[in-house]
Amino acid sequence: MQRADKHIAGPGFSCFFSFLVSILLFSIAQLGWEFFRSSPTRTILGGALCALFYSFCLMTVCNLEDCLDLQRVAGYGEVCVCLLTSLLLAATIHPVCITTCFFFSICSTWCFQQVAKQVYFTKNR
Repeated sequence: MQRADKHIAGPGFSCFFSFLVSILLFSIAQLGWEFFRSSPTRTILGGALCALFYSFCLMTVCNLEDCLDLQRVAGYGEVCVCLLTSLLLAATIHPVCITTCFFFSICSTWCFQQVAKQVYFTKNR
């Protein structure tokens, strides 16, 4: 299948790249847990890092499904699994990270949903 725009990354490359970034974020969170626990501001930063991990984890799962031709839009199952994974990562850092990760992840999910609505569900497509 030929792509219309050769400057846009395909789902395979995007899946691989988002997987690498999510592994990198996971490693940073695990190696730097003492840094994120040292002050309240850094604890919130740790929650934001875990929410970023959630975003890349969700991108990995959605692009993998796109590569395997399973479905086009992420459902509640994919979102819940990725959210639970990021909340477990946040729990290894600090309990406040769980809360901030949850709220930042909800905002990220809303943004993903708005973009998907504009890209996939427009009438002039």
